[in-house]
Amino acid sequence: MTTGGGIVSRFKELGPGFWVKVAGLSLLDAVVLAVVPSLLEQGATVALVSMLIGTAGVNYIFISPRTSAFRWLVPGLVFLLLLMIWPIIFTVYVALTNWSTGNFITQEQAVERITEGTRFLITGDEAPIVDMYLYRNDAETAADDPTAGIRMLVVTEGGEQIYGTPRLRTDPEPTESPLIDLGAATITDEDGDGIPETIDGAAKLRLLDLGQIGQVLDQLVLDIPGRGRA
Repeated sequence: MTTGGGIVSRFKELGPGFWVKVAGLSLLDAVVLAVVPSLLEQGATVALVSMLIGTAGVNYIFISPRTSAFRWLVPGLVFLLLLMIWPIIFTVYVALTNWSTGNFITQEQAVERITEGTRFLITGDEAPIVDMYLYRNDAETAADDPTAGIRMLVVTEGGEQIYGTPRLRTDPEPTESPLIDLGAATITDEDGDGIPETIDGAAKLRLLDLGQIGQVLDQLVLDIPGRGRA
């Protein structure tokens, strides 16, 4: 039966260095275990396996008396892996990964443009240049649809303003006009520059806001009946 004095004696026998080592390893293991669910959710299998193997190796080196000499090498080896080996591996991985996002249009749409010749993905030099502003109604946003609640304001060189609901290039063309009558809309133009800050509750997106829809920003088009699309 171990007495209180025996526990104190054992504590002194092991020395404070041992308990500092145990506390450090416990903290390391706790941090790794806290990161594991996030890596599993992201599917980062390579990073997860590497972290587990590395953590197990560090624990073995600092606990086993046979590996006492390696304890002095561990800090340098860790920084070597993080700052030199891992960047090389990640660079090779990125270089051999296909980052293609696919085609913007379907095969049927491509055949239609080639055979009919009435619409083109790239317009000619005679196409008018317009200014475009994006708006978003936060009441209509949806987590699974980055275009939900998005509106587009097109301003021509002559000052004409065309407002409506855009679509993605890959989506079918709408059967009904997506345009919204600005004359019947509630507009707020606080600075008086002619570009509304809000239209029917939809606020003009700032530069920082555009980053939230960056993955679809270059795919948005507004169909203008009889005049093409912007």
